[in-house]
Amino acid sequence: MSCDIDYRYRRALEPDGLTTFETALRALNEAVDDVRLAGRQVATCPAVLLLTRHLQRIADGRPTTCEADDQILRAQCIERLGELKHRPAIIALVKRGIDYRRNRGL
Repeated sequence: MSCDIDYRYRRALEPDGLTTFETALRALNEAVDDVRLAGRQVATCPAVLLLTRHLQRIADGRPTTCEADDQILRAQCIERLGELKHRPAIIALVKRGIDYRRNRGL
């Protein structure tokens, strides 16, 4: 499993390629996995929340364009991208353990 935090935020900001329920759901699941791997809370990740809203719009058959209530989450994603430039995520991952994996009952 790889962890690409930068990609998670960028994908949430520009979900244009996520046009089907399946692709949007896959993107959401990958974002959730990244958040868990990074040791953060899934429920407060702005990328996960944006991707959830995008998936909901697809499920409802609504246009998937950015809505006004998305602006706060979009700003948080942009802020987190800026933080990544100054504090690389690899440091947090190394502290947590490079080969960290949740016990999946295998």
